Amino acid sequence: MSLSTDSIFAVIWLSWALMWLCLFLQHALGVQRLGGIELQRFAGWLLVSAGIPSSTVPALFAQKGIWTSAPAAGLAALAALAVSLGFSGWQGLRLDRTLEARQNLAA
Repeated sequence: MSLSTDSIFAVIWLSWALMWLCLFLQHALGVQRLGGIELQRFAGWLLVSAGIPSSTVPALFAQKGIWTSAPAAGLAALAALAVSLGFSGWQGLRLDRTLEARQNLAA
């Protein structure tokens, strides 16, 4: 299966590769942070915001017989992945800053 044959499937593979990379960095290499982003929070939000849609939505589309391999659908899937990555990064930063603020108030 190639990118030109089914671009949505390629984006699904990319999203799962990124999720597995986050888990590998955390558990195998012990990486805690990527820049200012708390990796554990980022990975958690990424698994929810990209993992569930990248498995459930295609399954439902295939079951209903409305799966398409049009390039426009692949671009839409890539845009959805970008939004998911951005949202997860924002949550990793935002929650980290919230916890730091609470720790500073407690000290």
